[in-house]
Amino acid sequence: MIKSSIVNAVLDEALRTGGDFSELYLQDTESNTMTMIDGKVENANYKRNVGAGVRVLKGTRSAYAYSAETSEAALIACAKAAASALKGEKEYSVIPICVDRIGESFAKIPFSEINNAKRIELLRRATNAAKSYSAEVTQVVANYLDCDHRTWVYNSEGVHAEDRRPRVRTAVQAVAMANGEAQTGTCSPGYGMGFEAYNEKINIDEVGAEAAKTAATMLHAPECPAGTVPVVIDGGFGGV
Repeated sequence: MIKSSIVNAVLDEALRTGGDFSELYLQDTESNTMTMIDGKVENANYKRNVGAGVRVLKGTRSAYAYSAETSEAALIACAKAAASALKGEKEYSVIPICVDRIGESFAKIPFSEINNAKRIELLRRATNAAKSYSAEVTQVVANYLDCDHRTWVYNSEGVHAEDRRPRVRTAVQAVAMANGEAQTGTCSPGYGMGFEAYNEKINIDEVGAEAAKTAATMLHAPECPAGTVPVVIDGGFGGV
């Protein structure tokens, strides 16, 4: 994401006023969300958040500055802002990157390869499955989320670490009605995976049916028994 020469310049600037350790953190998060109500797409959003921060340490003291920009100028400005918390002379220099710690990406199918038509297809299948479960299901709301979170960390001791954390979730809410009474059922599985979760872990038809099953079951469930009953609380338990 960033050239090593820029990394070194930023970390070195952070040490300019006497810090004994500096660190550069960057993150880039992309997400897609979509909502469907009774088979109609209500909204579809794409969002990307990018930012960076610089931390400098001096003994037990620390200072941190951050920016929503990741240009060289913005990062240098962050380093200067963090370094301004100290008033000493430079004591340490940056060690060139010599240790790489790279986390494995668990996304076999990255979200960037998926178009909205496939997301809509998933939500429509869930909606149809819920509607087909019972004629008493009057409304189905299906929500989709995917998120790809990437982080990079560099420090003045020559360590470079990065990680990538994809996650996906589909939430279905079904409303069942009969004789003026309404009950709601939900099902919302999610995994720390890429889009392959829908091939390996999530059966989208079962998700819709499960939400409808819960709603229909609640609709015909008897009232919870009520009355005076004895309660035994063990000593040292129950907050007594």
